[in-house]
Amino acid sequence: MINETIKLNKEFERQIKSYCEKWNVEWDLLDYESLWDNKITEAENLIYIKSVIEDVSKNRIEKEFENKKRTIKNEKSEQKRLEIENIKREEQHTEQQFIKSLEELKKTDESIIKEYEIPKEYIKSIIKGYNKSFIFIGKTGLGKTYLTRQILVKEKAKFIENRGVNSPLALYQFLYENNKEDLILVFDDTSGLINNPNAYSVLLNVLWEGFAEWNSTSDKLKVPKKFQFVGKIIFITNKLNGENAEIFKSRCLVYDLQLKNKDIIKMMYLIAKQKHEKLKPQERIKMVDFIRENTNNSTENLDLRTLNKIENLYLYDKENWKNLSMPLFSKNNEMEYLMVCISSSNSVKEAQEKFCNETGKSRRSFYLYKQQIY
Repeated sequence: MINETIKLNKEFERQIKSYCEKWNVEWDLLDYESLWDNKITEAENLIYIKSVIEDVSKNRIEKEFENKKRTIKNEKSEQKRLEIENIKREEQHTEQQFIKSLEELKKTDESIIKEYEIPKEYIKSIIKGYNKSFIFIGKTGLGKTYLTRQILVKEKAKFIENRGVNSPLALYQFLYENNKEDLILVFDDTSGLINNPNAYSVLLNVLWEGFAEWNSTSDKLKVPKKFQFVGKIIFITNKLNGENAEIFKSRCLVYDLQLKNKDIIKMMYLIAKQKHEKLKPQERIKMVDFIRENTNNSTENLDLRTLNKIENLYLYDKENWKNLSMPLFSKNNEMEYLMVCISSSNSVKEAQEKFCNETGKSRRSFYLYKQQIY
């Protein structure tokens, strides 16, 4: 009887060990003898102890899950904290680089704005004959015309600027009259012309096949109805859209200029150093300093024409020009408040919650503005 009990206990112990392994519970930590109840059968004890093993395992899994959730939450919180620190650090670095680049601008007449580098090289490739056409896109007042003209003059290229071509027929005749291999035709502000179906048809052939053709029977045409075009073209436009835009762009080098306000101010300093018939460079630089002091990334509609407006106000009233100029600096209040939220928060999430609660704007708006500013 005693031997049978020992065998029975060993079998019981084997089953408990096996169940511990199944539920990943340490056998050494389970005091199953203390769980034994003499008032119930061995089979009932086995069921009971197995349930204890399951509970131990489930509680451990739940604790591990909660710990993992807490760890992930902490990691995300730390990531958001580091993100906003990086934004602040990047903003500080950008400001330092901005000041440094302004110092460099005082020593050179070269453009050191990186966004200008690619279009500058595109224009040079046109001048040297490696490409036949270039479309320079960007909103008004970003210096597209200024940069194009500056490079063409510096490289001693022969070019003609034309803003008066306002019809397909005038375009065709202009192309014929200025059809020279060493001549670059610069069409400024010509989005309406480009989007005209008849003008589009003329330009498409010129840009791809090198032939200009006029299919109308109009007696107004004073030049051949077809000729080989050997010249080069630069288009400067604020936008290029419509159903034919992508086909048109596929035949040219294309660059869409996007500048932040700091880059616009850099360009203003560069322009301020150039000769002006009524103003000295020191006076013009003083005005750019004033613009820089009273604008930031939330300032709307800042462009190179702002400098021209302020110069005219200065010539009009040298005593009161600053007060007269201040209304020109309109700011996007929501973008400005976002900057305040970023600077006063410990995480991007905290900044986003402040912004959304105060402005009523969505989380999407916060990240859209953030992308535009930083």
